[in-house]
Amino acid sequence: MYDDTLYPGTSPYDPDDNVDFSAAISGMYETSNRKGALELKVDVDKTGRFRKGLNFISGTVTNTDKSLWSEDASSAFFRCVKGSVEMTSSGNTASVTASINVILSDAGRRSGDVTIGLNRSGGSWVCDVTVTIEGKQKVFNNVAKASDHFRDIHLDIDYVEKVYWPIIELRKYKGVYGKMKDRNLDLFSVFEDAGLKLHYNPDDSQEVKDPTKDTPWSKGDMYAVMEDFFQENESSDQNIWCLQATRPPDSRYMGFSFDEGKKRGFGIFTGHTSFTGLESGEDKVNAAATRRFLHYMAHECGHCLGLKHPFEEGNPNSLSWMNYAWKYDTKHKPGSFYKKFKFSFSDHELEILRHQPDKLFKSAYSQETGKTFEYQSAPKSVIPDYRGYDDEEGETPGKVQARNVRFDIKFRSEPFAKGDIVEFEATVQNIGKLPIKIETGLTPGGGLLTVYVTDPEGNVQIVKPFVHGIDSPTRSYVTLGKPGSKDDSEFYKESVPLFQSSHGSLFQFTGKYHVKAAYESGDIKTTSKSVAVIIDDDDDDDDETKTEVNYDVRVGAGLDGTVSTSLSKIKEFWNKLAKKSVESKAKRFQTIVMLLQGLGEGGVKVVASGRSGRRQKRKARKLERTEALVSYGQLLKDTDDLMNYYQTNDGLESSNYSKLVMARGKIMMKMNDAARADADYNRMISDLVRKDEEYGFVKRVSNEWEGIRYPDKIKEKKADTEFYQKRIEYLINWTPGDRDEEEEFEDASGIGLKQAFNGFNPEHREKSEILITELENVEEETDDLDAVLDYADARQRGREVNDMMYRYVIEAYLVHSKLCKKHNVRYPDPPKRDPSMTQSAAMTGSGIGVGTPNELWMNYWRCDADFNFHHNHWHAVYRGGRNLKTRQGELFGYMHAQMLARFNADRETWGLEPVKAYEFDEIPEGFDAGWEFAERYPWIYPRPDKQIWPSDIMNENKHFEGEIEDLFDYGKIEYNGREQPLNSNFVGHILESSSGRWQQQFGSFHNMGHMAFVYTEAMRKLGNRNTTYMGTPLCAVRDPIFFRWHQHVDDLYQMWNDKVVTNLTKNSPDVIVDPCDVMIVPGLDMPTDFDKWGGGDWAKTDFSCGEIKTKLREADLAFEWDYKLDHEPFSYHIRLKRKPVSKGELRLTLRLFICQERFVNQRRRWIEMDKFVYVMPANATYGVVKRHDRESSVIKRSHAATDGSDEVKQKNIEIKAGNCDCGWPYTMLLPRGNKNGEKWLLGVYVSDGKNDQINVCASCGSMSYCGTRDQIYPDKMTMGYPFSSKMSLDGKGEVKITEAAENLSNFCITPFTIVNDHPYTPPLPPTKKDPLRPVFSPLNTLGKFVSSNYSPSRLVGRFRVLLDDTDFHQMGIERVRVVLKGRRDQSYGICNMKLALRLGNTLNVDPRCNIPVMFNNLIETEVPVEGLTSDEVVLPVKTGGQNDYWLTFTLLSPGCYGLAENRDRTNTYRVHKRQTHDATQEDNWEIFQENMKQYSNIYCVGSVI
Repeated sequence: MYDDTLYPGTSPYDPDDNVDFSAAISGMYETSNRKGALELKVDVDKTGRFRKGLNFISGTVTNTDKSLWSEDASSAFFRCVKGSVEMTSSGNTASVTASINVILSDAGRRSGDVTIGLNRSGGSWVCDVTVTIEGKQKVFNNVAKASDHFRDIHLDIDYVEKVYWPIIELRKYKGVYGKMKDRNLDLFSVFEDAGLKLHYNPDDSQEVKDPTKDTPWSKGDMYAVMEDFFQENESSDQNIWCLQATRPPDSRYMGFSFDEGKKRGFGIFTGHTSFTGLESGEDKVNAAATRRFLHYMAHECGHCLGLKHPFEEGNPNSLSWMNYAWKYDTKHKPGSFYKKFKFSFSDHELEILRHQPDKLFKSAYSQETGKTFEYQSAPKSVIPDYRGYDDEEGETPGKVQARNVRFDIKFRSEPFAKGDIVEFEATVQNIGKLPIKIETGLTPGGGLLTVYVTDPEGNVQIVKPFVHGIDSPTRSYVTLGKPGSKDDSEFYKESVPLFQSSHGSLFQFTGKYHVKAAYESGDIKTTSKSVAVIIDDDDDDDDETKTEVNYDVRVGAGLDGTVSTSLSKIKEFWNKLAKKSVESKAKRFQTIVMLLQGLGEGGVKVVASGRSGRRQKRKARKLERTEALVSYGQLLKDTDDLMNYYQTNDGLESSNYSKLVMARGKIMMKMNDAARADADYNRMISDLVRKDEEYGFVKRVSNEWEGIRYPDKIKEKKADTEFYQKRIEYLINWTPGDRDEEEEFEDASGIGLKQAFNGFNPEHREKSEILITELENVEEETDDLDAVLDYADARQRGREVNDMMYRYVIEAYLVHSKLCKKHNVRYPDPPKRDPSMTQSAAMTGSGIGVGTPNELWMNYWRCDADFNFHHNHWHAVYRGGRNLKTRQGELFGYMHAQMLARFNADRETWGLEPVKAYEFDEIPEGFDAGWEFAERYPWIYPRPDKQIWPSDIMNENKHFEGEIEDLFDYGKIEYNGREQPLNSNFVGHILESSSGRWQQQFGSFHNMGHMAFVYTEAMRKLGNRNTTYMGTPLCAVRDPIFFRWHQHVDDLYQMWNDKVVTNLTKNSPDVIVDPCDVMIVPGLDMPTDFDKWGGGDWAKTDFSCGEIKTKLREADLAFEWDYKLDHEPFSYHIRLKRKPVSKGELRLTLRLFICQERFVNQRRRWIEMDKFVYVMPANATYGVVKRHDRESSVIKRSHAATDGSDEVKQKNIEIKAGNCDCGWPYTMLLPRGNKNGEKWLLGVYVSDGKNDQINVCASCGSMSYCGTRDQIYPDKMTMGYPFSSKMSLDGKGEVKITEAAENLSNFCITPFTIVNDHPYTPPLPPTKKDPLRPVFSPLNTLGKFVSSNYSPSRLVGRFRVLLDDTDFHQMGIERVRVVLKGRRDQSYGICNMKLALRLGNTLNVDPRCNIPVMFNNLIETEVPVEGLTSDEVVLPVKTGGQNDYWLTFTLLSPGCYGLAENRDRTNTYRVHKRQTHDATQEDNWEIFQENMKQYSNIYCVGSVI
């Protein structure tokens, strides 16, 4: 919808369409005579469609005859009082009056008014102007309009490789409306809209030759070129210099901005990752990069013209060229800046740009006052006082109470000498209750830190260095730990030097200064206390060169140590410093370190010949780096004494010590003396540890040293795919270590830090989209995967986001990220089983194939890790919300329908019934996916037993189901403002509710069905910090109820498809394929003579398919149950024969499906196996196709399988990037079959490729289930065609599938067999129960001990198992035996077992009943693999009532464990193995609580009988 608040005056019916802008009054009026001169700027109406009038007057007047003031001031600048401008007009006359404030060039202040009478003659405006200043008047008659523009500015662009002149076409961007959409914008139009005339001549652009192209540009390099430019050209605020350089020194900098007196310019790095899209052939990427580049160019030009960042002036919400898009988006929603941006400056900025005084007044003001004139459109801001925390409570009001920091600054205790570099240490401390993310890089002018210096006379100066970085979206973060962290991670410290500012030295006088600093990053806004710093007189009477050199030292410090002038005097100054005592050197430490760096780097100079002024052709400049002024060896020798001084005096500043080691280390590395560098570094680390320095400080020093010592190491890491793969996997698997101990706080998404994330909850999904878009925005802004991952890592570890949600956010970002694809970063594979770690061991105990079939037998299928991966990944690729893909609704319905068909096929091999659709009012059995899974994902709780849907969701879904069925009967739906025929894609969208478009009318049927199992009464009692399997795609398919609910959803989906009848004759190409022409065989080899042609037909036709073998092998991935389905390699071989009447090339699509023989005519039971294109040449009579199983279009196909297939060799098939990690697991491609061989059918349907329009092949992944990346689904036919709907041969009546195959020459069905290696034994008849019934059984297991759910353990020590009175349920028992479970793989040792009555609710025992348990009269025994039963134990106190018991024993070697039937009542306690002896001697365990751990499972004990 058009929003006229964004682009006033630019609607499709723009009233300005008929405006004659040439008649506008606004502009520049000028005149001069012997009594004085006048420059008048009238700004009362629009002089162009996109140029706003400000209703403002300003001007400059000279006072040659002293009629306006009597002082010696040569000129005055005046501007109107806000709101005082009044204008009347009639035809060709107009009158403007205003009250004015006046500033004389000697800084005097006056007030007055101005009257302007205007007449238009011959198309031009002329005016009479009366200026009155405190009663004195001066009249200027016939003042002519000189220009429609308020100011002329000149831009010079020097370049290293080429000049980028950004031009953006606004039609390419979303949210641009009206006449604005028809525009192309560049810098000319940007400043034209602002009322300024920009002058730029490409011929004036000058190449700067860089002799070291592989070296990044530094501040010093750019500064040298700027200095050279302004030596050659006039310096003024009318002239802007720009250098378009190449590689930045650091990704945090887009460039550098310079402001030194009258010299203003900037350098921008076209080689920054944010601008790589400038060379992209992809239109969208190029458009985004070009807009960004234009934004930064306009932004920096604005700075050169006197504009500040709006966030520096208290307006962070400004939609202006002067704001940063990424900074605005951080405060608001991702991507919101450019959605709302007006492509303009703010009114406040326009006032400054248009109504600055001219250079004559500024020069006069500077000469007469000795100060630089600064245009102030508002009162100067006072020093802020953002407390950022409550001194008493340590918290700020509101829900988000964890983001509290304390900010302090500290100077050294000794005074600084006048002229020395002043430095303080800034400390950011976390005082909240959660970790917190902060930005680092506390350089004044860098955007995070503002420093206020109050001199001894009370004047306040904001520290603004003459050179500062142009902020990049690439940020540097650190995470501060919670207060009290053992590693001191709650603190971040950084040294902040106060360099030369743009207006000279900050500390010009001796005396006491007061310094205060404000730190602002994101939501953090805090101010330090004011700290005093003393500046003393310089005592270096013998050092005559210091005053002259000091400026260059500070300049060099600001330019990363690079010196640029006074080279010989700097060398002389260094030599004098080197001769001083070590104590004197220590006082001048900062100066020495800066010089040490600069002298080691050498200087920078620009060489050019044949110079001439601007606007004339110039010869290229060449950048040269001079040799080091002092040799490396001499620099080290001159600072050896200072090094020894810091090594032998523990009381000195450790930060200075580390700086000295780093500066010297860089020089040593240049000398290739790594051994000496390492020795100094290792000595320093030893000293820091001995001094008990903060861990965080030592760690930062270590990281800095690694960059110096191994400069190429990080580059090599980042060039390696594995580096990014590990980073992604770390982020996905990250969890806070103390979630249970944390209080609940709000997170960035709004669901809360500790609330369980439910991926099927529409509200949760919508909130996650904001965070996904945020990461996508960082990627677009920076084009740097490191920057994205750094941001995500800081967000996560800083506890700004719900970690459960953020896992999904990172997954969703990963599968769509171009940078991840570029670096070959894959969606992480399921983790492998680690046999040494019990929490990763495969779960067993389903008893597959023995006894009566039950749902647990399907655990191997539902809990297959690759299958769970597929489902979770599919929902990450095809997530709901704003980024819907073409035919996503249909793909949702089809993929899940195929999942059900495959699941049912395996169920039936075990004698289980097909899945029964879940009914709304059912009371289903619960499900537990295993304790190992629960240990890894503790917030995902086993689904409780016997829980019915909440009535509100049940009634709502019943209602919406009726609405959906009514829609099917109607057959049409409203879409984009008009009714359209209903189809399977619309139906899938409605059922899943992926977009929310029809949610009000039809609900969120599928999603809320999932959530109904999360919101049951039992789950609500657990609170919103827990969910269950059905709440998240991560593990929903583990739960049997998933398939029952999806059967219900699929019944609705197929209800619509059953209304459709497809005429197969309309897509029948001229080919013949018979049952003997289709084979599926084990292995990859073609049967002998299968491809042999006998003249007019195939030579041999007696072929038949054989057996394909599957197996249930050992589970090898984490959280899998029992077994893993797999199969032997197999292949398809298909013969195609052309019909005699056919001519020309035949483009064919081969569609392969399988089905159990007994369900041949049930279309929903056909399973897609493959789909591919084959082209039969025009001169070919027949063709033979060979297709391997690993080339299937439904599996997660590899690049290698695609490249090796014949499909890619077909004519007009283009390889398109696939969703490489999306697809059905290869191991589950074939259903299981059975031991005796299950009868299956292979159906091959050949359709007309011209109708199908499959012109692409996915490079990897599943094309059938996942499409191709960023492409329309590559098949015009409905998914699952021809089994997607009822079949017809005439378009009217339905026919059976077998009938269609018999009547169509392009469709055939042939039988084959699937044989599985796992036996299925039918259930035995009932037998008499064992008379020894269990009194206590944590798993409620009877029968042989070996068939239990127990898994191998790795623990030894003293254990105590609780036998709760509720479970120890038989009344009046006095004789019992203890049954121990076997490991199944080996025996284990156990001893000193006792059965005791529990003393109350304590860990102690009641001495009335504390009986030893013996095994063949022994207290120590080996428990064999089949288990062991104890001797009979006689209890002095009978069971029943409120009697809990303890069973205590010592494991001599690792035993086994199993999940307790009820975790809340039955569990195990273990005393650390160091305390085993004491715990054996002492029965009362309350004393061991600090050395004890509680387990929610039972060790070794199977039952008590």
